[in-house]
Amino acid sequence: MDLKQQLKPFFEPETVAIVGATKGIAFGAGLPLCLSENGYRERLRLVNPREKEIIGLPVYPDVEAIPGKVDLAIVVVPAPICLSVFQACARKGIKAIILEAAGFSETGPEGKKREEELKDFARSAGIRVIGPNCIGLVNTANRFISTQVPQESLTPGPVSVVAQSGVFGNIILDWGPENGIRFSKVITIGNRMDVGELDLIEYLADDPTTKVIVLYLEGVQNGRAFLSLAARVSRKKPILILKSGRSEVGRKAVLSHTGSLSGDDAIFDAAFRQCGVIRSDDFYGLFDLARAFSVAPLPKGKRIGIITSTGSIGVQTSDACVSQGLSIPDISERSRNEMKKIAPAWMSIRNPLDVGPSGLFGDGMNVILTDPDLDGIIGIPVLPSFVAKEFVRQGVPPTSLVGNLSKELLGPGGKTLLLAPIGNRAWIEILREAFGDRVPIISSPENAARVMAALARYREYLEKTK
Repeated sequence: MDLKQQLKPFFEPETVAIVGATKGIAFGAGLPLCLSENGYRERLRLVNPREKEIIGLPVYPDVEAIPGKVDLAIVVVPAPICLSVFQACARKGIKAIILEAAGFSETGPEGKKREEELKDFARSAGIRVIGPNCIGLVNTANRFISTQVPQESLTPGPVSVVAQSGVFGNIILDWGPENGIRFSKVITIGNRMDVGELDLIEYLADDPTTKVIVLYLEGVQNGRAFLSLAARVSRKKPILILKSGRSEVGRKAVLSHTGSLSGDDAIFDAAFRQCGVIRSDDFYGLFDLARAFSVAPLPKGKRIGIITSTGSIGVQTSDACVSQGLSIPDISERSRNEMKKIAPAWMSIRNPLDVGPSGLFGDGMNVILTDPDLDGIIGIPVLPSFVAKEFVRQGVPPTSLVGNLSKELLGPGGKTLLLAPIGNRAWIEILREAFGDRVPIISSPENAARVMAALARYREYLEKTK
């Protein structure tokens, strides 16, 4: 059986058993109701010898008492009894298990021994396992979940995430929708007893609903295999990574969190560059990258134009761009002539283009978006929220505040535009609602410079590896 078929029950199960389902206050207690509400009620099989009924569904005393076939078991029982559950699953013919229990290699030698026993048994029985010490996965395409998530998190999107930390998975599912990130799949792998990042990168490479692959790892299982696979997949889809454990303190924390060994960071950096993987230093930067790679066309070069309503931020952004290997050339003569027709006498017409309080940000954006001497644009619109709201109240479309951001200008083959607005949440939400999936909204101008550089480097990688 090929990898896609092996992993299919995790993402597209026909019948799901929750082993350890309970009415009490416990980890995973709300999962039966959540799955029921997402259309899985008729496919749920609940197991707990101490319960008779949960949410109106019958509860079976053990796995083998379930009638008919079971595709996937979600196991939420204490670690010491997991082996007996695995044995029952094997006798039932279940070939996929999400093991959400903790208490394994992350806890020390005894837990590591317990995990090895489970691993050996699963391998001998032909069972694929995600976990332990995880929350499993979310597939927005069919609304399948193995953890409780807000309903708004299930709006399908182009970003798929593989995270070693279960809580990290929950965090982004809560945080993402409110910050313009929509997911295709989120998979947490915990201690990676069996299914790991290599399996999932391979799977997501051919997943039609995944445009961008995001990884949060605390260590890499097999360095050579990772490099080979990432180099191949990066030519098809961008792979973005946040790898923790940079410092000695961080490496020790990683070992106690998921039992991973995190090696020398400089080696990881060099390896990622070699295989086209784009690395982020922090959480917000990671998802700034995800926004941009899922929406923006890649810049044709490194010539970047900056337009801003505040000169000081324009200067800082210029410095950030140059430090990232980008260039800030003068705008073309045509662009200067266009701006001179509308600019007040005090405005300096150059790159960065600082329009100040002139109200000409949108007009300036229209000019530099069509400048033939620029490959990408970083826009930094600054506007008090009460002014933005007044524009909206008067029926002025918010898009007019920042320019004519048409699909022709920003679609495939068009100009790369990143917006890094400064202001309160209301102003940023106005922009996000106005532009939807057409323009990435980046968390800061400095991060916009890092993202633009990453887009440019990725294009270079693709051209070099054709």
